[in-house]
Amino acid sequence: MYTIRRSCQSALAANWAYPVLSSSSRRAFSQSAACRRGALPLFLEPSSPELQELLSKLNSKILLPANLTREQKQLIFKKENKARLEAEPIEITLGDVTLPLEHIDRMKDVPNRWSVLKGVLDNSKTAEDWENVLRAVEGMHAANIRIKPQQYEMIVRRLFHADMPHLVLKAVQRPEKTGLTLAMPGVVNQVMWGLHKHAAKSNWEDKETEKMLRFAEQIVELMENPAHHPKKQSMAKLAQIEPNASPLVLAVPLELAAGRAKRHLGGQDTDGKVKKYATRFLDARRRYGYGADQGYAKLLIRTLALWQDKPFKGHLRKDLPRIIGLPTTEQGNLRKHLPKDTGLPNNEADKANEAIEANEANESNDASEASEPKDTETGKMLADRESITNTLTCMVPVWHAAKMANQVLGADMPSADVARDVEVKLEDTLKWSIAVLQRKAEGPLKYLPVMLERNMEECASE
Repeated sequence: MYTIRRSCQSALAANWAYPVLSSSSRRAFSQSAACRRGALPLFLEPSSPELQELLSKLNSKILLPANLTREQKQLIFKKENKARLEAEPIEITLGDVTLPLEHIDRMKDVPNRWSVLKGVLDNSKTAEDWENVLRAVEGMHAANIRIKPQQYEMIVRRLFHADMPHLVLKAVQRPEKTGLTLAMPGVVNQVMWGLHKHAAKSNWEDKETEKMLRFAEQIVELMENPAHHPKKQSMAKLAQIEPNASPLVLAVPLELAAGRAKRHLGGQDTDGKVKKYATRFLDARRRYGYGADQGYAKLLIRTLALWQDKPFKGHLRKDLPRIIGLPTTEQGNLRKHLPKDTGLPNNEADKANEAIEANEANESNDASEASEPKDTETGKMLADRESITNTLTCMVPVWHAAKMANQVLGADMPSADVARDVEVKLEDTLKWSIAVLQRKAEGPLKYLPVMLERNMEECASE
């Protein structure tokens, strides 16, 4: 519902920029363009005055103007209308929310949209607060205010940290209202990692693990919905592989099913889910490779260690192939993180394999052997800290899935030799990464080996 109400009947004759019917003090704009926009979110009672102020600011200073017609925007933004609005107040109703139209100074009164939403995230504590976060997201999406993929990732991450996985599921079940789609690879990774972490935090308690398994299965099913398919070619390219065949999407359901069977069902695959998901997992790994080999982790770790002072910048054509080479199956993953203008040939990584073997014996001297990148030879950022952190931490549930499935299925494990190889390689890679980071990571990155070690320990609990 979209209505406007003036404070007095005499004001109806005023020459305002939008029409008001004098036959009534309230008018519904059923045919207007603004009416077809979203309603303002009706928030639940927040837990603090600070949060109340942020939610009010979101509605009155951000969402309300975004839902007005062009003429109504002129009314609130033009300085010459300020006195009129103060003398003859006007109220406007969008959905179930009624707010006064007030003068807004574009230079002083319009807050940064993301800062306000992030403030809501930072101040949310209760279940009602987190429900309000979802309503705020829906309000912004309805007002055609763009939320960036990395911002959606933060929202998902914070919801999981607050033990609100059901709100994450609710959000992805309604992409047309929230804009949160599983076409965004980073969002998919955050969702699946959150399900893994939630089960791990419960010490793999039976009911909680079963609940996270149901959620994971629903997420995989939702990915088949056209509403979650990439709508732009550029977004499709980001995925590199089919989203529902990415490592975490296949590993987390397997991890949860196998972990529950091992810990709570006497080690028996009673419903056949472990074998079902293990088959999908191994089939997809043969097809895509995943970046599970040691080479990929070593690329990230050595890049971090060598360019700590000038993070991830250097003469890539000269240094990168000498530092490390990747097998052919891993080149797709490598090139995702390379700047477009490096000129690195497709087969450059393969040519570097011999150099890697020679350097393995002198691994601890890698940093001193690498020449200092010249300022004039710096390329674009190779990978940021978050990319490295996410890549390594996402290996943990993949390793744990393979480990649990191997223990539950034993000789019945599909492609048992391959499955065992996956488990061993991933465990070796993670331990190698922890050891290197403990020696070489500095500053804010010192936390990374501690986090990796803790995540592996959480998986080891029986």
